[in-house]
Amino acid sequence: MGEMAQDLAEVLGAELACSARAGGQTGETDFFLLHGVIIDPWQLLGAPPCAAGVVQALFLAPGLTCQTVRGRLPRGGGLQRGPAGPRPSTPLLRGWPIAANATGETVGSRRAVLSAGAVSVLLGTSDFTIVALALPSFTEQFDASTSAVVWIALSYQLVVLGLTLPMGRLGDQFGHKAMFAAGAVVYSLGLMSAAVAPGILALIFLRAVQGAGAAMMVSVSFGLVASAFPANQRGRAFGLMGSVAGFGLMSGPALGGILLETLGWRSIFWARAPLALAGFAIAVIYLRNIQVTSDRKIDFAGAALLSGALVLMAVGLNRGSAEGWTSPLVVLMFPLSAAAATVFALRSVRIESPILDIRLFRDPVLSVAVVLMIVAGGAMVAVLFVMPFYLLIARGLPPATAGLVMLAHPAAVIVFSPVAGRISDWIGARAPTAAGLGLVAVAIFLFSGLHPATPVLLIVAILVMSGLGDTHFQTPNQAVLMGAAPRDRVGTVSALVPTLRYIGIITGIASCEAIFTSGLGPSGLEGADAETVTSAARTAFLVIGGVAVLCALIALFRPSVRASAAGGSQR
Repeated sequence: MGEMAQDLAEVLGAELACSARAGGQTGETDFFLLHGVIIDPWQLLGAPPCAAGVVQALFLAPGLTCQTVRGRLPRGGGLQRGPAGPRPSTPLLRGWPIAANATGETVGSRRAVLSAGAVSVLLGTSDFTIVALALPSFTEQFDASTSAVVWIALSYQLVVLGLTLPMGRLGDQFGHKAMFAAGAVVYSLGLMSAAVAPGILALIFLRAVQGAGAAMMVSVSFGLVASAFPANQRGRAFGLMGSVAGFGLMSGPALGGILLETLGWRSIFWARAPLALAGFAIAVIYLRNIQVTSDRKIDFAGAALLSGALVLMAVGLNRGSAEGWTSPLVVLMFPLSAAAATVFALRSVRIESPILDIRLFRDPVLSVAVVLMIVAGGAMVAVLFVMPFYLLIARGLPPATAGLVMLAHPAAVIVFSPVAGRISDWIGARAPTAAGLGLVAVAIFLFSGLHPATPVLLIVAILVMSGLGDTHFQTPNQAVLMGAAPRDRVGTVSALVPTLRYIGIITGIASCEAIFTSGLGPSGLEGADAETVTSAARTAFLVIGGVAVLCALIALFRPSVRASAAGGSQR
């Protein structure tokens, strides 16, 4: 048991054996807590890269075929009701109806807008998991420690977190197409340069460059989709993007595993460059550069304060888990983050063109959507953090079997996201989000009843239930968030979506880790038996389940969505 626990800790890059003698956890927690998404189960569970890739590719093929290739897109014309919108005469665009935004300006073909958004989502989600799988290769290639190699992942994550909101505001000012296309170019150059990086320091820097490009693309992706689709079709569009996100999370290690074992670590960067260049081509050829505001003033100081507050918070959460919550660094990080956020907020209400106008949150519709995205998103991610420990240690499942079990949740996300979007378009967001969070709460409480002999099929069924609930919350809630965006702040609110998701992930994992490890006792994971791990997991599930119930109640009584400035209204 001790050897299995140690193997798991090494694979996670987060040593959870918090013994009193060690006085805390190692710095290798860096990678896990700042990963940005839950690391794919195959990487968590230590399966060989090539085997992981083959099994995952086979597993996700039906979802890809049904939801991505055959995704049903509206064939109508413009955003406004009435006759179909204008169609371009350019042969390259023929057959791709142009979608108009709320002011009647064309933002581009709906299919093209959705394709561009899908490119950014796919690049972002697959990047997390591909680089995670490659960390051991980097350690061997550069003869570096885990604490050094982890910055290949962290530099990307911190830049994305710090720059996404400022880039969203710049997209409002200079055009969403321009921002997306520039981001695709920066990302492509970062990928191709990283593929020929001579050393680890150069690779860390070039990963930060990729992060800047990713922030530019993802910051305006949801805004582009919200502007291209009317409110009564926005849910299905976001649902298809949700399927792409699930596909990216599952396919990243599949592609990465095959590439690492056949062509080496440099190939994981070369292989994705064509996709980024395709995103650039789509943006340049098919999209229209619409500026939602004529205000061109750039709030550099506000951008620095906001980015600093977010990055300091992320580092504090990371180091709190790694070094203990009373360590001098952590004690310093959170006050500095709070101070930067306070100065930013006070400054935001006094200047004309802030990067993020906090007065946006006076709208209860937007504020509730923001709170739910952070809290509920963190709760659902926390479940996926605990499950591998239960499956490997409490159940003693082989890594391959445990990995297949864990795939049930993202598979459900791929399959059900478009369904959730269509339902929210039909009946509005309140019922689906409340029901989705209710399903999540039920699933989490069912997890709290797990024991070392629980049938594997029952665990899979509960994971599917949690994935079903997740999709019926996430997709409609994103539609609500974008529907509440003022016309001159579409890019800003669009950038909130990935930023809030990331904040929810790192806070949810940090909180759940603290609850789980406290239940393991002074010997930590290394000395834990099946009953101890099950008991610790049960405690974590009960707390997370309580949070999910609270979120479901908030969603049930959330304010009705008003007519949005982004175009149209939702029920």
